[in-house]
Amino acid sequence: MTKKNSLFFGVCALAAALCVCLAAACASAGAAFEPALNTDWFLAQIESDGAIITFNRGELADEGFAGAFSIRFAEGRAAGLGAPNRYTGPYTVKGASLSIGQPAATKMLALRQPEGLTENAYFAFLARTTGWRLADGRLFLDTRTEEGGAASLVFARASD
Repeated sequence: MTKKNSLFFGVCALAAALCVCLAAACASAGAAFEPALNTDWFLAQIESDGAIITFNRGELADEGFAGAFSIRFAEGRAAGLGAPNRYTGPYTVKGASLSIGQPAATKMLALRQPEGLTENAYFAFLARTTGWRLADGRLFLDTRTEEGGAASLVFARASD
């Protein structure tokens, strides 16, 4: 074997090892997000600029908004219910980073919306999502306000 061939095979082996390491890192990043997958999450709070808006799911149900402001991550799509429209959009997870593409939604007319959050504002928060974390059985989506301030959407499981 010539020196040139030996160098070529050495570079190929190094590249193959690098690919294996990158694949393992991507798999572990996806594995961390796995507890959030295939679960119906319902918005419980918005934390923004020191203010907290809490959503009482029982009251929302009594007002006809039982499933409003929900999200489910499955097969590369984030989907759920705004108020009143169903939506779906792609998402990407890399470690603690999360991005959600602009959701496509049905076009039902909302004669009224829940207090504290409009559907358009909810969709905008989702599209500005930058990160995620799970803590105390809740899913936190780190996002931004329209003005650029930090905000978190706090979701609880359907069973909570």
